[in-house]
Amino acid sequence: MQLIQKNKEVLLAFFALLLFSFKSNAQELVVAAKLDTNQIVIGKQTRIRLTAKTQIGVSVVFPEFKDTIIEKVELVSIGKIDTALAGNMATYQRDLIITSFDSGFFALPPFNFKIKNDTSKVFQTEPLLFVVQTIPVDTTLAIKAIKGPIDPAWSIYEIQKELLIGLIVLLAVILTIYFLKRKKKVEVIQEVTVNKRPAHEIAIEVLNDLRVQKLWQQGRVKEYHIVISDTIRTYIENRFNVGAMEMTSDEILKSLRFIITDNNLKLKLSNVLILSDMVKFAKEQPLPNENELSWENAIDFVKHTALVEQEEGEKR
Repeated sequence: MQLIQKNKEVLLAFFALLLFSFKSNAQELVVAAKLDTNQIVIGKQTRIRLTAKTQIGVSVVFPEFKDTIIEKVELVSIGKIDTALAGNMATYQRDLIITSFDSGFFALPPFNFKIKNDTSKVFQTEPLLFVVQTIPVDTTLAIKAIKGPIDPAWSIYEIQKELLIGLIVLLAVILTIYFLKRKKKVEVIQEVTVNKRPAHEIAIEVLNDLRVQKLWQQGRVKEYHIVISDTIRTYIENRFNVGAMEMTSDEILKSLRFIITDNNLKLKLSNVLILSDMVKFAKEQPLPNENELSWENAIDFVKHTALVEQEEGEKR
């Protein structure tokens, strides 16, 4: 009887091992990674969709992430895992939003998935090719004249507002004349002319003062590039009447594409704005010569787009 009981235990253990082996073999994963687009402009974003398909009841372990996928490819956000069931199969999906502030070709390595109860086996996706392009400049287009400002049509509210202001001004003039005659005083009103400094003078003064401060030499690189970027944006806003302080770098370059026709100046402005963005948002650490070149590009852009130089050229 003891021998029979022992044989039963061996048989039960054997069948349990077979069942476990079958279950392990059934816990297979089909994984994939797909880019929405494999080409973006520098600073833009795209999505990677991670997919894992397996039997219901199998616990899938998704890859873990840090701030970057690889060097120079930043991870902006990680979505939650969505689940879809069909029959005895489950499909899990997670979206990753990525960006890059460096142009070039990047090979994204395979993403590793595991099964929770069997972490010794790794399921990998195919590697992905990711291309980051610089801002394109179409030099084949003809140069167009700058359009003058267009006066918008007045609304009823604006007309009423102007009439009210006119009545207030007229009343103020009448009262002023009345009190002047009553007091028999004659006041000599001198016209005071307020000379507004040209935008380029202010920008050059700020940039020269920045160079004297030697911020990047003291390790204050981010502050140094913020001052350069804000100075150029303020200059553009005052010089070209463009709301540059509220725009992204791409929007500024796009708004000036017909105003500034010199491709060399466009390139210098683009380099200043993009390097500043990379320092502020991507924690880029420029080389010393890049810090100096950014300042020089800013000075050159201001000097060669200054309004006073264009007026002198017209007089000649």
